[in-house]
Amino acid sequence: MRIGIDGTCWLNRRGYGRFARELVSSLVALDGGVDYTLVIDFDPRQAPAFPPGIRILPVATRQPGARAAAATGRRSLADMWATSRAISRERFDVVFFPSAYTYVPVTGPGQVVVVIHDVIAEQFPQHVFPTRLAATFWWFKLLAVRRQADLVMTVSEASRQGIAERFGISADRIVVVPEAADPIFHARPRDDAMNDILQRFSLRGCRFVLYVGGISPHKNLGTLLDAVVQLRRDPAYADCRVVLVGDYAGDVFFSAYDALRRQAEALGLGDAVCFTGYVADEDLAYLYSAAEAFVLPSLLEGFGLPVIEAMACGAAVVASRRGALPEVVGDAGLLFDPDRPGELCDVLRRVLSDAPLRDRLRRLGPQRAAEFSWERAARTTWSAFRSLADRSKSPLRTESVG
Repeated sequence: MRIGIDGTCWLNRRGYGRFARELVSSLVALDGGVDYTLVIDFDPRQAPAFPPGIRILPVATRQPGARAAAATGRRSLADMWATSRAISRERFDVVFFPSAYTYVPVTGPGQVVVVIHDVIAEQFPQHVFPTRLAATFWWFKLLAVRRQADLVMTVSEASRQGIAERFGISADRIVVVPEAADPIFHARPRDDAMNDILQRFSLRGCRFVLYVGGISPHKNLGTLLDAVVQLRRDPAYADCRVVLVGDYAGDVFFSAYDALRRQAEALGLGDAVCFTGYVADEDLAYLYSAAEAFVLPSLLEGFGLPVIEAMACGAAVVASRRGALPEVVGDAGLLFDPDRPGELCDVLRRVLSDAPLRDRLRRLGPQRAAEFSWERAARTTWSAFRSLADRSKSPLRTESVG
């Protein structure tokens, strides 16, 4: 079987890119006698490592898709056509797009599989798109996905339900492939290496709560700042800081960084807020391990990969009661209403003041994270590919959408 994979999101440093890299690497490692081809539109020397044994098919474009498909821009028709033509010429048995956001229409006899990670853009367009035009382009892209895809994949049951309801896609055409933590994420000791990393971010000897992810409006970080202000009014927690890990300089998605900076200043938080920018995985594992609590306050998550990473590192997890987060966290963390800063403040106060509770969450986290694996995700994906290749091509069935 010949499987072509859209690798144009390989450069992305957020969840889309990690999903593509981890899943494709695990697929290739299954070694099922499959011919995998990764189609890329960037200089491979500037990219994270490719799995051994995969064929790389470069496509000449003016700008890499992972950068062009930005909140304030779009891929040129010429670049999309070049990518589409390169994939179509190969006449793969299956064409796999690990993210809808770098999807392009293709032709040929092969079956088409597209991953729609969530319905955040549909439910909260004002938090995802800076302009109405950008939202319109996304609507047309998802329309093309629904018309061409023989199978849709997603990353959680919550997303599966949201996609089925929002787009009217038949449930039997949506396969759930959960994400997992990379093995680099595990509990780290409080040793010299940790002290060096904490010193680098001026966190040595500090109590802090940690957030990791995009600095985007739907991540609801303003509510986290409000909760920290309330928490610090209590003298027992006046020393508590909040650390926000995420690329606010090079991220192509809609950013809330400037608004958050202004909010932090208006709230008088000063150096109680630390924006780290992008942090490499090895260092990030130490931050997860050192945090008093990890917080993900999102209005909606398709999966919430940082939650799994935090649990794998033994962090006490606090997450919003929205989207896939209750499904992913299970009993290994505490949940709160993301629209209520007071409730988040209460949960944080409880975690920070209750050492036995923190210890229990730290024990449960790695056990919960171990229930998710990229190998299992790869086997589910491979099974779906095999089933598709064995059946005749038919359009994605849809029902009327209100």
